[in-house]
Order: sequence, then structure tokens, then C-alpha cells
Amino acid sequence: MGQLLLPKRRKIFLMHYYEDLSTSEIAKQLNISQKTVQNQLITASTYIRARFAHLLSAAILLNFMTKH
Repeated sequence: MGQLLLPKRRKIFLMHYYEDLSTSEIAKQLNISQKTVQNQLITASTYIRARFAHLLSAAILLNFMTKH
């Protein structure tokens, strides 16, 4: 996951979800606007959800094909 996100987006994502920092705390630490942090989190989450859905679909299809 982390290797596929842009470095700054990855950092914001990790700060929010793993360090449990708020968007305002992240914005202050990185000297960027809170709106930028929010937009980066939305973009990262959307990408991760889409990637997970794709991998899940492939796993289900593979499981189905190996049983039939």
C-alpha cells in the first residue's frame, strides 16, 4: 500500500491513521492547510478502497476457478 501512494500523501495517511493525529495537527506539523490534508486523506482512502476492491475481486475469482 505505502509504496503506491505518493510520499507526502503516504505520510499524511500514516500520521492520521497510525499516529492518530487530527487533520489540524497534521497541517500544523507539515505547514500546509487543513484542507490540503483532508483532500490528501480522501484521495489516499479512495485509492486504497479501489485497490482493495480490485484485489478482493481477483481473489474471489481465483477461488471460484480453483473449485470448479
